[in-house]
Amino acid sequence: AFSGTRAIGAKSGGSDSSNGTIDEVMIFSRSLSAAEIAALYNASKNQSYHNYTSLSDATHNFTGYAVDRAGNVNSTPERSVTVDATEPSFSANKTNGTATTPRYNGVVQINLTLSDSVGLDGYFFAHNDTSTMANGSYRDVSGTSHTVIENITVNTLTRGDILGWQVWVNDTLGNVNVSQVYTLEIKNTAPDQPNIIYPEEGKNYSSINNINYSSGDVDGDSLNYDIYINGSFNTTLVDVNLSEWNASDGYYNLTVTA
Repeated sequence: AFSGTRAIGAKSGGSDSSNGTIDEVMIFSRSLSAAEIAALYNASKNQSYHNYTSLSDATHNFTGYAVDRAGNVNSTPERSVTVDATEPSFSANKTNGTATTPRYNGVVQINLTLSDSVGLDGYFFAHNDTSTMANGSYRDVSGTSHTVIENITVNTLTRGDILGWQVWVNDTLGNVNVSQVYTLEIKNTAPDQPNIIYPEEGKNYSSINNINYSSGDVDGDSLNYDIYINGSFNTTLVDVNLSEWNASDGYYNLTVTA
């Protein structure tokens, strides 16, 4: 058994180096037979290769051919190799938002086109209506182009808040891209439908001295209440009930808007 340092192509001390190059060095733990040595030599001797560079992102098909001196031809089966070094891209971001929408409890529809030169695999869609950017479940897609259509119901954001959304997309070879954060400002939301508390519908009273009603506004705005009696405008009050009304005998239709 050998011990210590050994050199290939020179003496063990590094002197008397051979004048040339050495290719395909292999070390075995046993002696090889003549047939094994010949097989190793022929496998290397008859190899051929070509180094392809700058291949575009696509699936490329290759076939190898061999011709002997007598003109006999044989070929390998066709091999397919997919090259994809480019991450997916985003385009055509659109929403149904307008100058007065979206509002609280409204639905925002998001449209965003995903593209990849070889093939898309899937995407995550995230938005911040829960106050933090949160991913939805992974959506599987295919092909080289896909239009994302997502609907967001605005459940927590109110006037002046910013609704944001973002997409993570993977292609079939694992390239990943993340979109910018797209945004919309939440607009003013109409107040709740007013409810007349007093007088009650259909009841008879000996006298009615006031009208009580209530409403709410998710944006926290002050409310202007318009009072209509028998279809005619009576007065406008801000954030308060009608505290003085001396109704004479008769039948009254009361309407309150906010």
